Amino acid sequence: MLRIAICEDDPRYLEFIAAAVDKTIARHNLIGQIVCKAHAPHVLVEFLKHNTANLFLMDIDLGTQENGYILAQKIRENNKKAYIVFISAHLEYVLQAFKIKPFDFLPKPVTGEILEKCVLEVYNDYICENAQDENSYIKIRSGIKIFR
Repeated sequence: MLRIAICEDDPRYLEFIAAAVDKTIARHNLIGQIVCKAHAPHVLVEFLKHNTANLFLMDIDLGTQENGYILAQKIRENNKKAYIVFISAHLEYVLQAFKIKPFDFLPKPVTGEILEKCVLEVYNDYICENAQDENSYIKIRSGIKIFR
């Protein structure tokens, strides 16, 4: 299941992204949900202390000293397989952003159609990756234990 976290400091843009993602999930019957809508990096960091996400949609300029790039570095330290998508008007960060291996970099202003396409690409990659993981081992039950 895709567990989606969005981090955007502009409240209207945050709601636009969330609505586009929810619409995509509903329209394509995806197995996923938005688990966090954060207006600042500290809100997302606090959420991640007790919860998980595997798709992060985030701005780079978050109006604080801790920008989206720094936040993505922290996410990547703890979750090497996380899908990170930057949504930013700051195209000067594109090359720097790719050092943390994001899935995509969407320039603002982004449309609902572009967000839909990106979420579908992430979802398809996620499904293929997890299918490979499930098929790369066998499960053997011994008593109450399951061995792979």
